[in-house]
Amino acid sequence: TLKWESAPQSDNNILVFDCVTAIIKNKDTGLYLSVEFVRGEFWLVGWKIENWEEKDEAIIREIEEETGYKNAVIKNVIFEKIYSRWYKVRKKREEEVLEKVFYVEVSEKHKSDILWADTWTTWIHWFDKDDMLEKLTLTHHIYFFESYINDFDGVKE
Repeated sequence: TLKWESAPQSDNNILVFDCVTAIIKNKDTGLYLSVEFVRGEFWLVGWKIENWEEKDEAIIREIEEETGYKNAVIKNVIFEKIYSRWYKVRKKREEEVLEKVFYVEVSEKHKSDILWADTWTTWIHWFDKDDMLEKLTLTHHIYFFESYINDFDGVKE
């Protein structure tokens, strides 16, 4: 089995890491999930990959930790590898990320209590496609969601 290529290291003393992100659709309602942060920012679920895990394992863990949904099903890969870079104001540093972006489905019957909550995470919300595009805060998350709508939504496996 091939291992993921790690994010390239920067020459500029910038934090560089590998990451996973999920576009999550509730197969019972047809709505999409976004995590709202304290500052009113709406993001997709996901984050850093632990050293010991594969990308597929990481996104399932992140979904369960951040939303409480167990048995999430990976339906497709939107981007195998996509590069993002930004300045994180609250941490006063630049970050570079090499992400794998998944399309995942969950069901209400697999919901449990949230196992762990980031101190910045406050709520999860469900939106239809149009509202999701309007609410997402991060430019690269908007791009991921637009790519999903244009290239994958409605495609049968």
